[in-house]
Amino acid sequence: MQSIACATLWPYDASVKNNPFPLLGSPGLAGLLLLSASLLLGTLGNACTTQTSSEESNSKIRVITTVSPIRNIVENVGGDRVSVTAVVPEGTNSHTFEPAPSLVREIVRADLIFANGLNLELPLIELVEANLQDGVEFILLGEATITPDEYVYDFSFPKDGGDPNPHLWTDPMLAGAYAEHVREALSRLDPDRAAYYEANTIAFLARLEQLDAAIRTAVATVPQAQRVLLTYHDSFPYFGPRYGLTIIGAIQPSDFSEPSPREVADLIEQIRRAKVPAIFGSEVFPSEVLKTIADEVGAVQVATLRDDDLPGDTGDIENTYLGMMVENVRTIVESLGGDASALDGFDISFSWIPFKEHTDG
Repeated sequence: MQSIACATLWPYDASVKNNPFPLLGSPGLAGLLLLSASLLLGTLGNACTTQTSSEESNSKIRVITTVSPIRNIVENVGGDRVSVTAVVPEGTNSHTFEPAPSLVREIVRADLIFANGLNLELPLIELVEANLQDGVEFILLGEATITPDEYVYDFSFPKDGGDPNPHLWTDPMLAGAYAEHVREALSRLDPDRAAYYEANTIAFLARLEQLDAAIRTAVATVPQAQRVLLTYHDSFPYFGPRYGLTIIGAIQPSDFSEPSPREVADLIEQIRRAKVPAIFGSEVFPSEVLKTIADEVGAVQVATLRDDDLPGDTGDIENTYLGMMVENVRTIVESLGGDASALDGFDISFSWIPFKEHTDG
């Protein structure tokens, strides 16, 4: 397979900001078959990867990604023409993940590499940059999607620390922008299948639009005074404002330690003033402090939110970006006193179309 352009960080495209899903205006959307499918996934070392035979693998684009939501976005765009390896294991703190030196052999074999960027995976980014092969694109999706004036800084990611909050993908519209960048990169690398990647992207973006509408409907059922979000880790700064949820803070400091007694006392006072009904923790960041604060203020403690850990196990139907978002929104809405039934029956499976069906169609 012939590759192009080396180690380019593709610039922000204003058209994505103004219209996150420009492909939804493309002809042929009505004729797309939104076929649900699951990729056969397995594990390679600490990496989550699509398993293929040697012959099939040689005909596919080898893609390396970092966190699982990005892996799943790439899978939905690339369909059965890509073999995707996510090198940050699910359930791992992606901020502090240290890649093993053995990952170099995967990097040198890759045809295309995506990371979130925005300083999320710095040790991994350094390893990739040191071993990137000539002609292989390495794309930081965060920097490609928003501009510095759109960066969000907060308690876990203070501006004086220099690291913006990197969790763009928790906003489905920004996840859609990621998908557009993935489509463009795959099409540059494999122009003969550009129409296939476009069709898959259209199908995925259509699903994201449906999800966006369902989230809006569900959040609207939460009493106005209770539309407040306090999390242990600051993972939802792009999600909250989109859906009218006020983020009043986070518990975890920027160095990923437990908060000090003074910080805990300040948080308790803030929560009491805001009358927060629920405090949300994370499966990746278990904390006894969360329970202490919840008990002190009489709030419900919910410790099951996910930001880059997909539900289920690799290969399960719910082990998708859509599955993660539906689970998160249901948890948030119901814990804040709302009705999440707008999410009932939402299709969380893969949206990609098998290549043969695309060509036969």
